[in-house]
Amino acid sequence: MGYFGDDAQQIRVRAMLGHVPNLSRSLFRTRLFMYLAPSVIAIVGVTGWVGYSISDYYIHVGVERMTKVLNLAMGNALEQHLELCRQDLLNIARHEPTAENLRIFLEDRAAIRGAAYAELGYIPLEDQAVVVYVADGQAISAVPPGRVAEIRGSPLLLFNEIRNLAPGTVHMTAMREVEYPFFTSDKPYRRLSLHTFRMITPYVDASGQVVGHVFLGIDARELRNVLSLYNSPQSPIAAFPRSPTMRVAYFFDADGWIGFQSEDYARLDEPLSTQLARSGYSGSLGRPENLGAFRPFATHLPFWKMVGDVADGQSGMITLKGNDLPPEATGEYFLAYAPVHFSSVANATPQIVGGVAYLDRSRLPLLAGYEHVDTLLVVMVASMAFVLVIIYVVGTQASRPLYALADAVRAMRFQDRLLPLSLEVHGYETRILRDAVNHLVGIVNAQIEELCAKDRAIETAGMKEEVSMHKVAPDLEQALDDSMVPGIVGRGLRIEALRSEILKAARANVDVLIIGETGTGKQLAAEAVHRLSDRCTGPFISINCGALDENLLLDTLFGHTKGAFTGAKTDRKGAFLEAHGGVLFLDEIQAASQKVQQSLLRAISIRIIKPLGSDKEIPVDVRLIAATNIDLKEAIERNEFREDLYFRLNVITIHTPALRDNPEDIPALAFYYLHKAEKLVTKERVAFSKGALEKLKQYDWPGNVRELKNVVTRAVVMSEGPVIFAEDVLLDAEAKSVDASPALAEAHEGRGEDAAAVGSGLRTASETRLNARQQRVWPSIRERGEVTRAEYEQLVGGDIPSRTAAYDLQDLVRKGLLIKAGRGPATKYLVAAHKISWHAGETV
Repeated sequence: MGYFGDDAQQIRVRAMLGHVPNLSRSLFRTRLFMYLAPSVIAIVGVTGWVGYSISDYYIHVGVERMTKVLNLAMGNALEQHLELCRQDLLNIARHEPTAENLRIFLEDRAAIRGAAYAELGYIPLEDQAVVVYVADGQAISAVPPGRVAEIRGSPLLLFNEIRNLAPGTVHMTAMREVEYPFFTSDKPYRRLSLHTFRMITPYVDASGQVVGHVFLGIDARELRNVLSLYNSPQSPIAAFPRSPTMRVAYFFDADGWIGFQSEDYARLDEPLSTQLARSGYSGSLGRPENLGAFRPFATHLPFWKMVGDVADGQSGMITLKGNDLPPEATGEYFLAYAPVHFSSVANATPQIVGGVAYLDRSRLPLLAGYEHVDTLLVVMVASMAFVLVIIYVVGTQASRPLYALADAVRAMRFQDRLLPLSLEVHGYETRILRDAVNHLVGIVNAQIEELCAKDRAIETAGMKEEVSMHKVAPDLEQALDDSMVPGIVGRGLRIEALRSEILKAARANVDVLIIGETGTGKQLAAEAVHRLSDRCTGPFISINCGALDENLLLDTLFGHTKGAFTGAKTDRKGAFLEAHGGVLFLDEIQAASQKVQQSLLRAISIRIIKPLGSDKEIPVDVRLIAATNIDLKEAIERNEFREDLYFRLNVITIHTPALRDNPEDIPALAFYYLHKAEKLVTKERVAFSKGALEKLKQYDWPGNVRELKNVVTRAVVMSEGPVIFAEDVLLDAEAKSVDASPALAEAHEGRGEDAAAVGSGLRTASETRLNARQQRVWPSIRERGEVTRAEYEQLVGGDIPSRTAAYDLQDLVRKGLLIKAGRGPATKYLVAAHKISWHAGETV
C-alpha cells in the first residue's frame, strides 16, 4: 500500500489496463508533494509576514492617534477649567470684596459645583484687614486677620509678583503646598494642608484706582480629577471599553517637575501622588514647595525631549521601547504630551503653565501579533491539509482516466435516458474515445426521439377516437329503466347505498335529514323519497332557506293574511299549507335564523301553524325533508343551530356522496348528461373522445354532479362536430379564462360612460368581479334604480331558480352595488348611487 493508500478501484484499473507498479504512483504523489509543500509554506509565510507588518503598522498608528487624541482632550479640559477659574476671579473682583461677599461666593460655588475653591481672599493696599477664607470640600472657615501670617505659603509673600499687575490681568502661580489654620468647633487647633494653584487679580474702586488684590486658590486635586475622569471608563470621549492595562496621565511644569498623576476616578479625595508617573525613571523626589514632586535625571532623554517640546508650545508622541522602558516592561509604551496654556488677559497670547502627559501601556500590538502568528499557523496547517487533498485527487485522476470513462459508460444503463458524457479526461486517446461514445449516444437518442414522436402521434390519434357508451357504460339505459330510484345514476357502492337509504326513507312516514356537499343531488334524493312514498300523489314543495332573509322565509313558510303588513294585499297560504298531504323540502336548513328555527321546531313538533296576521291555528299534514351541506353538530357547538331542532329532523339521515368519492360512475354520469344536453341544444349523435372522457375522470369535481352536468352541457354547446374533444371540456380554471376573454372585456368597455355617470363613490361592474348573469342585467338595473327578485329573474331570462336569483342579488349587495330595503315579500334592492328613503315599502 502506497503513502496515500490503495483501494478496490485501483485493483480494477490494474485488471483493465494491466499491472502498473504501485511504487510509480506513490513516487508521483510524493514528488508532487515535495514540489508543492515548500511552495505553499513559503507563500503562506511571506503573505502572513507582509500582512502582519501592515496590520502592526496600522495598529500602532491607531493606538498612537487614540493616545494623542485623549491627551489633547485632557490638556484642553485643564485649560477650560483654568479659564473658568479665571473668569470666576474676575467676576469676584467686579464687586466689593467684603468678607460677607467672599463667603457667599464660596458657599454658592460649593452648592453649584459640589466644592468650593481651596482659598479665597482679599489683600488691601491700605491698612485694612486681610480677608482669607479656606474651604475643605463643603466646609468653609475664615482665617482671623491676626493669624494670616501663620499660613505656610502665605499669600502675602506674593506681593512682589503682583505689584505691577494691571486691572483685568490675572496672575497664576505654580503649584505649591500650603498649610492653613482651619478652625472648627470640634477641632479649634486643626491645620489643613493643600496643594494649590493661586490666581491673583487687582481690585479697582469706583474711581478706577487699584486698592487691593483678590486671590483664589485652586485645589490641585480638582485638576488631578480631570485627568482621572478622562483616564476612566466614564471618559467623555470613551468610544469603546479598554483593557485593564495600567495607564496613567500626569501634570508637569516647565522645569520638568511631575506634580501629580491621575488616580482611580472612584476615589476623588485621594491624596496627590506621582508613584506611577515616575515608574521606570530615576531622579529627584521632593522640592520645598511640593514634597511629592518628582523630576527625572537628564539621562532620560525622551522625558526631557517632551519637556522641551512643551516649553516650545508643541504637542507630540514618543514611542518608548528597549532601554527607555522599565526592566519589567514588555512590548512598547506610547507617551503623548501637550502643553497647558493659561491666558492672563482675554484674547491675549497665552502662557504655558505646564504640560500634561499620557502614558499608554497598551499591549494591543503585542497581543495582535500573537493572534496573527496563531492564525498564520492554523492557515498553514489548513493549507497543507488542503494541498494533501489536492495531491491525492490530482494523482488519482491522472492515474485512472480510462477507468473513470468505463464506469461512466456502464452507468448509462441505469439512467432514464442516455446523456452525452461530460467527464473531464486527460490525454488525446481518452478524449477520442469519449467523443466516439458521445457520437454513438447522439445516434441512439435521435432514434429514441423518433420512436417517441411516433408513439405520441399514435396516442394523440387514439385520444381523439370516439368512445362508445356501450363500452364505458354498457348497462346505463337498462339500469335507468330498471332502477327503483329513477334519476340516480351509477353502479358504485356509495350510489347503491344511497338508493337503499332512499327506499328505506320512502317506506317510513317520518321526517328526513339529507346531508351532502353542494351539487351532490340532495333535492333529487328528496324528490325520489317523495315519489316512492305514500305521499307521491301529494304536492312536493321546495324552499331554499339560504335564498331568503328571515322575514321573507317566515312568510314563505307560514303565509300571511291580507293586511298583515304593508304590501300584503291578499292572503298567502305559505309552504306548509301548500304542502298539506305531501312533502315540504327545506334546502340549506342551516341558513335559517334562530327565529325561523324556533318557528320550525314548533310547527314540526305539533304539526300546527299560525299564519302572520291570523289568530287561527291551522293543523297541517306535512312530511318534512331538510337538507344541509355542512356538519350541523359543529353548527350546534357554535350556537348557530338549535340542538332540539336537529334531533327533530334527524330521524332518518340520507348521505349524498361527493363525486370524487365514486369516480367509477363519472363515465355513466357524463353520458347521462350528454344525452340530456343533446335535447337542450338540438344536437344528435354527440359522443365523447377518449381524451375528453379521461379529462373528466381525472378532475377532482369540487362542484360534484352539478358541476359535471354544467361542464358536459357547455362542452356540447362549444363543440363544433359530433365528437367532444379534450379541448372542448372547459373545467373550472379554463372556464374562468373564457369569461375573462378579450371579447367579453370589449363588450364591457362600452358601458364606461354609464358607469361614470353613477358617481365617484360607487364601484362599477367593470371594477367588480361579476358573473355573466350579473354583467348582462346590471345596465338595466342601474337604469331602473331598483329591482325585486322576480324582476331580476325576468331580466336574466326567467330560466334560473329563485335561490340563484336571490344569491346573485345578495352578492351585488355584498359588493356595494345594491342596497337591500324592506322586509318580507316587500323586499327590494336599490342601486347604491341613488339617494333613497325607504318608508312603508315606498321609494321616494
